[in-house]
Parts: sequence; C-alpha cells; structure tokens
Amino acid sequence: MHVQAKAVTTGSAFADEDGDENTTATSATYRPGAVLGILDILQREGFNLRTATGQRIELGGDFGFTVDPRNSNEDFETATAAAVDILRGEGIDAHLVEVQVRYLTDVAGALRDFVSNVSDQGLLIEDIAVGTPSQAGIPVQITTVRAG
Repeated sequence: MHVQAKAVTTGSAFADEDGDENTTATSATYRPGAVLGILDILQREGFNLRTATGQRIELGGDFGFTVDPRNSNEDFETATAAAVDILRGEGIDAHLVEVQVRYLTDVAGALRDFVSNVSDQGLLIEDIAVGTPSQAGIPVQITTVRAG
C-alpha cells in the first residue's frame, strides 16, 4: 500500500447565527498562514517533504504530502503516518489516503503513460502530486476514485 497524508486547513466549518437579520453568517473561517504552520511542525519534528500537492489549500481545501523516512526503522508509509499523528496531536485535521505511485524518469511522455495506466484500470484521477527527484526517480502519486 502507498499512502499520502491530507491535512485540512479550515479553522472552523460553521458559525452560529444570532437571529439578527443584519448579521451575516460565516460558513467557514480560514487561518492565514495555515500551510506555513503545518510546514513548521513538520520541520520541527525532523520531516523532509518528498511530495506536495493541494488545491484551495488555505480556503477549505487540503494539503497533500509525503515525507522521507527519518531513520532506518521507517519507510515512506510509516514516516508519513507518523507525520499525520503529530499533526493530529497539534489539533490539525489530518488523515492518510491510498495512492498509486510510480517513480518516473525525466523523459517526454512518462507522466502521460502513468496516467494512461491509471485510466486503463477504470479509475478517475482526483489529484496528482509530483515530488522532488530521488535515486529511484521522480516520485509521482495519483489519488484515484473508482469510476461508476
């Protein structure tokens, strides 16, 4: 199994109305610098990001990432799970999702071929994360959902 962490940066989802017609209800509160806060925690705990992705990250979306193992007792999955646990301990809504992973070479068509393989499995692509190169190649993660 390959995993990616997802951290949600919304401060709160709803605000109560007081019944006053002149009061505008707030449906969500966003924290400026929320991603920086997540990155600060990960750095403080000794994590190095290998991949990162996201959409509307500080506007109610999520920040997806994986981290390198911090020692020889960890692999990418256990290190990323440890990062999620630490973020949860800091009050951040974080969880793991399964992803398709390939280490690509830097040649024309490599990503296209990976996407084609995922599509051929009848999967819909929700998100693509491209990481920093390692000895194994360029890590690419695709988050999918089953079609139909």
